[in-house]
Amino acid sequence: MRGLVRKPYVYAGVALIAASTWALLSAGGAIVNGHPTYWAFYSGVALLGVAAVLVGVAKRARRTIAWVAVLATIGLGVVAGLAWWLTPYEATDRALVALESDDAVVVTSSVSEITMAPVGSLMDVGVIFQPGAQVDARAYAGILRPIAEAGFRVVIVKQPLGVAFLASGFAPAWAADHPGVRRWAVAGHSLGGVVAAENAAAPNAIDDLILWASFPGSDISSEPFEAVSVFGTEDDLTTTADIESSIDDLPDGTTFVAVDGAIHSHFGDYGVQSGDGEPEISRAAAQQQIVQATLAFLTS
Repeated sequence: MRGLVRKPYVYAGVALIAASTWALLSAGGAIVNGHPTYWAFYSGVALLGVAAVLVGVAKRARRTIAWVAVLATIGLGVVAGLAWWLTPYEATDRALVALESDDAVVVTSSVSEITMAPVGSLMDVGVIFQPGAQVDARAYAGILRPIAEAGFRVVIVKQPLGVAFLASGFAPAWAADHPGVRRWAVAGHSLGGVVAAENAAAPNAIDDLILWASFPGSDISSEPFEAVSVFGTEDDLTTTADIESSIDDLPDGTTFVAVDGAIHSHFGDYGVQSGDGEPEISRAAAQQQIVQATLAFLTS
């Protein structure tokens, strides 16, 4: 026991193992089917934890210098906390069903994106969608499927570690690589919307902006593109006050659509997000209005 007291990083190692195990058990599908950085990160976390425990409990290990042990414990503890925080909200069955191809939409998936391509559509407009932070990219398949069925090509980004800022260059690169699509709209939910706004404002092939429960991180009111902001009135993560504060940061003519009774997690299918509000409308009813507002913008 005295040896473990001298080597507190052993406990941090146990925390690392626990964090990676819990992530795989609670969101294994999101990690395995998400961006490869997920699997690499959690595998690394588990191996780091095992190494810390083995070094600490080795009978022949030399006594660890106190300050080294403290620094190692703090560092490992930070990694364990990050592993807990990054654990994604996994897609529900409704979203997973929407990933199946049929006569109307062909769905393909790679390490970096999910693509929904309408069959036989003559529309040359596409949507590149950035998920919210910590949310399984597959969780947006159900709510975006009707947009693909309406004839719009939809690309859902698989973000490294579920962080939109780590995929900030995806939309411009994708649009540039697919010149056959005449017009691209970049969309995003929550933190994904912040990155979408950055992409729309930068000089590139992006033409329009769609915000779901989100707002820009800076003033982009002078930009020439068109935008729509769809939000839930009972959202406690992106509040109505946040949306109102963003009005002056968006271009003149931006359309704002309030979905009465909707919450933050209604914009996808991944359960209820921590810190969210209490809904006053069903998920199905909220998503119907979100889709209608988005299609109205795309077809205008």
